[in-house]
Amino acid sequence: SDEGDLACASAAGPGTIVESQLPSSTIELGAGEQGELRIFPNPADDLIYLALDASRELPVSIQLFTADGRLLIEQETTLLPNQALPIDIADLPKGIYFVQVTTATDRVSAKVVVE
Repeated sequence: SDEGDLACASAAGPGTIVESQLPSSTIELGAGEQGELRIFPNPADDLIYLALDASRELPVSIQLFTADGRLLIEQETTLLPNQALPIDIADLPKGIYFVQVTTATDRVSAKVVVE
């Protein structure tokens, strides 16, 4: 499910079959920038990844905020199609954070849970 639950089924012999998908947040970019931005895994404990589902590279500003609005991480980079950009969150305490991604024409935000 979207909450990261695992579906299990009994196997014909000894063992268990586990089907899982990496939980993620998907943000649809506005009309100015076609495509979707995925943030995964979510929840996370050491790294989150930003991946662009689009046909071209996209210059972005990435910011990570605490739930009370304090800026913790700021990074300017170019997201490439079919490539995941890692962001180190290993030193952050458990809690809720917000990732904000700004392009030339759009600004989108997503909640990230650090476990």
